[in-house]
Amino acid sequence: MPRKVLIVDDDAATRILLDGLLAHAGYEVFTAANGKEAVRILNDIGPQIVIADWEMPVMDGLQLCREIRHSQTVGFVYAIILTSHTDRVVEAFDAGADDFLTKPPRRAELLARLKAAARIIDLEAHLARQNREIHEVNAELTLLNLRLKDMAITDELTGLGNRRVMMERLKNCWEAAVRSNRSLSCLVMDVDHFKQFNDNYGHDVGDVVLKALASTLAENARSSEPVFRCGGEEFVLLCPDTGVDQAVILADRLRQAVEQQEISHHGLLLKATISIGVSQRDPSFRCADDLLRRADAALYIAKASGRNCVRLVGPGCVDRTVCAVAPGDATAQKPASVPAQ
Repeated sequence: MPRKVLIVDDDAATRILLDGLLAHAGYEVFTAANGKEAVRILNDIGPQIVIADWEMPVMDGLQLCREIRHSQTVGFVYAIILTSHTDRVVEAFDAGADDFLTKPPRRAELLARLKAAARIIDLEAHLARQNREIHEVNAELTLLNLRLKDMAITDELTGLGNRRVMMERLKNCWEAAVRSNRSLSCLVMDVDHFKQFNDNYGHDVGDVVLKALASTLAENARSSEPVFRCGGEEFVLLCPDTGVDQAVILADRLRQAVEQQEISHHGLLLKATISIGVSQRDPSFRCADDLLRRADAALYIAKASGRNCVRLVGPGCVDRTVCAVAPGDATAQKPASVPAQ
């Protein structure tokens, strides 16, 4: 594809002369009588080489160079100034010219300068491509890093925060509670008889159940208290500034929401229940792990005493039954009949 060259000169004879010379040399030539007309052609057609006379009405060659360099719409343009003012060449370069030719230009010199301009234009295009490629690579790396960061803190199956981020939040909540002597409660939840879903229907069904329960727990928890999946079928909820009575009410609301949920999957209606252990920060606790261990102990008691219930273990591991329901099994039936737990 021939290179596009714009000749800008108020002298028609000069335009005709240069037009014929450059067209014969294989260039696609455009002409303008002044700088203002040249700006329009640059925006509409986009020639990358401009040969402009210094002295022109309306907008002279130096004004045109300044307009090109400050334009937000014109791309890279190699500007050559035609002038008889050889003693004012520095002024032309200061205005943004890339090269100059004494007027009238000699054919051999003009063509040689245009070849040099072409090399600069090609180099500029190469650098622009490299910059775009570097920008694209950097964008891809940024996106990849964000994904890796998200993977590091998010459970892939449910989209909830994972154990790692839960432990970080537990540490922060614990330090804030100790520093300000505020309440802090913890709920540890486990799906009852979860193994039966995997054994009876396959692990893909077990995954469906976990995802559905995770959504239900997240929807029924307070927005300021995210639910975490800490492995397998275990979930954790941290409740800053929450006393044990409020935590128990929240726990039972979550338990009921799960119990009432029906999970439809490939012609089956699945139902599940959860057991929940609750603990509250106590002066006897040495660290945040003690709060988590106490909730785990309460969960163990809930499992051992019938499941589908909320249990609280207070100071000294005194067992308090908060609520208890008959044992619930992992069940599924056809849509026509959904069994009660």
